[in-house]
Amino acid sequence: MNKNIFTAKDMNFNDCNISQLKIIFEFNLPLITNYPKLLIKLYLNPNFNNWLKSNDINYNDSNMVLRKIINAINKRTLNEDGKLIIQEINLDDSELWKLLIDEFLYEKLKNESFDSNICKKKNNKSYRTKNKIKFKTKKKF
Repeated sequence: MNKNIFTAKDMNFNDCNISQLKIIFEFNLPLITNYPKLLIKLYLNPNFNNWLKSNDINYNDSNMVLRKIINAINKRTLNEDGKLIIQEINLDDSELWKLLIDEFLYEKLKNESFDSNICKKKNNKSYRTKNKIKFKTKKKF
């Protein structure tokens, strides 16, 4: 069987190593995705992790990375009703890669937009003056 083709609901983890099994069961992957082996393959792939690093995406946030990969896989393999429409997916599937890239670049743009809005607020004069506390004292003679 081709190692680049993944079958939906394949729960035979006999060929997984200890680090793969740890991730599979730590994050309950069989319960949250139809393609746990594909998810592990992508998540632990050094080229994929290097791509995340080179695009300044926080690859250390395992929950976020796994969630984004699951979202991309689900968009590719599920219909609007959440029913599985693709039983096998090839790692070379260009549509899957487009969805993966979109998921992560959207997150990056969202974070950059959030950071720039914070900077704008902090540099805004009205923001600074609203937060100054003025004390008035009455002189008694």
